[in-house]
Parts: sequence; C-alpha cells; structure tokens
Amino acid sequence: QHKARVFCMFRHPVRRAISMFYYLQRATWEPTYDPTLASMTLEQYAHSPKAESNWVTRFLTKEYTDKITDQHLDLAKQIMRSKMVVGILEDFDNSIKRFELYFGWWNQVVK
Repeated sequence: QHKARVFCMFRHPVRRAISMFYYLQRATWEPTYDPTLASMTLEQYAHSPKAESNWVTRFLTKEYTDKITDQHLDLAKQIMRSKMVVGILEDFDNSIKRFELYFGWWNQVVK
C-alpha cells in the first residue's frame, strides 16, 4: 500500500547548529575536529565560514560546496515529500506516533 519511505527525525536547525558547535569545540576524536573552534564564541562561529549552511538541503541535493539556490531547496523539499515521513525531535512523542500510524507498526500486535 505504501511506497517505500524512510522515517527521519529532525532537530530545529538552529538548535542543531548550536549543539554541533559545542560538540566540535571538544570532539578531538572527530575527523572534522578544528582546534580553532575551541577559542571561538558562538557568535563568531555563526558569522564564520566554518558554520554549517543548509546541511539537510546540501545532503539531499548533493551540493556540498557551492551556493544553495531556490532550485536546491525545491528539490530537497520534493525529495522529503516523496520519500520521507518526517518527525520533529522537539515533538518526539507525537513524531513517534506519526511513524507508528504511517507504518502500521502495532497493527499486528493489537489484532
């Protein structure tokens, strides 16, 4: 009945970027570790070229280096609409219910 889909849980992009900054300041084991981040403030990071920019759009459209355009954004939204069931981390419980209903995870258990 359902076309093949993945379920994805997304964080608010600003919260995710802030969390990534604080993580990368200390994550010496990460291949992307940059020691210059340790001495930056969050505001300096946000205004620097080191801050991530439209990570999900870049990932979905495979545009990792050049400027993101409206066409990239439109393509990313189309991919998400056609291939994903989306949940929001900040609304975790309702997102899980959404996944359960869409995929019918508990239909066999309840019967």
